[in-house]
Amino acid sequence: MRHTLWIAALGALPLMSLLACDGPGAGTASGPWPVDAGDVGKGDPDGLSGHDGAVGDASDQDTSVQADTTTPPPDSAGPPDAVTPPLEGPVDPACLDGQYTETLPAASASLDDVVAGYGQANYMAFIEDALTTRYPLGWHLVQGGLQNQAWGHCVDLFLGQKATADQVIGQLSTIVHECGHFFDIAQGGFDGAAYIITDAVKYTCSGGSSQAGGLMFARSRLLDDAYADLHPPCPPGGFSGCDGYANVYLDGDPDDGTFDSGDQGFDMLLEETVQYVNSLATGYAFHDRLANTVSERDGILTFLWYLERYLRMARLEVPAAYQQLVGSACWRDVILTVWGRAWLFLAATEDLPKLGIQDDKLMTLVLDPELLGEIQRVRDAAGCD
Repeated sequence: MRHTLWIAALGALPLMSLLACDGPGAGTASGPWPVDAGDVGKGDPDGLSGHDGAVGDASDQDTSVQADTTTPPPDSAGPPDAVTPPLEGPVDPACLDGQYTETLPAASASLDDVVAGYGQANYMAFIEDALTTRYPLGWHLVQGGLQNQAWGHCVDLFLGQKATADQVIGQLSTIVHECGHFFDIAQGGFDGAAYIITDAVKYTCSGGSSQAGGLMFARSRLLDDAYADLHPPCPPGGFSGCDGYANVYLDGDPDDGTFDSGDQGFDMLLEETVQYVNSLATGYAFHDRLANTVSERDGILTFLWYLERYLRMARLEVPAAYQQLVGSACWRDVILTVWGRAWLFLAATEDLPKLGIQDDKLMTLVLDPELLGEIQRVRDAAGCD
């Protein structure tokens, strides 16, 4: 079930909107999404995180990026797993996306001692130990999210059952995803959307909002494009062969004056894409401990598909929004970085069937040549040869 209780409990907070997120977590093959997930949404990103939707050229936008994109493994984990190159085809080795590298989580590191010492009262210490052993970047994101408790404790809000160590491990993707949201929101401040990619790479870009006069359009308008019918939203009670993510992220009518999740613009679409990469990375780190098939690959592939479609719709129908994105070095760089990081983890997990449900179908949708052309246009604007 979704975290409707969290919505009821937190929905009254000032400037706060919550989504029943189709987030990462303990999914099963009975549906196209994890069944025990919730999302503290950035329902009004401009009210919540202070994005003002201001328009500026690339020189006005802050791209704060350090060169080292690797995350060092913890000393206790032993040698790190190899750095996996991205899949060929979806990325360009001559551009930022194809050049992105990151040390993979140490998925083979032993958790025996960590699990043996688990007690329900010490669940936070267990989460820290498990993440620092296999996915230290995940713990960095959790720590960052815990620094922002204006809307609650990002672990306690989204951790359900914790009677056993494996129950907690099965929810780590959700926890890293949601704490990542809290971290990014707090870092965004009043002048832009922040995207913390690793502990060494962060982007802060402005002008990506659909709210408060921003140039972007509501992401729910993707339901009107030429691709929506290829994977339509799930009907009530439907789970198979449909897009359960659309029911959560592309909902509502952008013209009715009532705020819905789908009213959010490009900045928050990309924010979800960032966090679904983190979901997949966490799933990879702990895939051997998962009891059920989960939807981590489905989540990121769905958002890569949305990303391509948003760029296409902007180019064809909202040229001012498109120019704001492709004309900005900040937006170009973060789009290509997130795209490259996503394919790195998709390559690492392509032989792990427990991490996907409808991922084969979604892969076909994402690899549509016309849609891949939208990413190539971003590369072209970035001056890649």
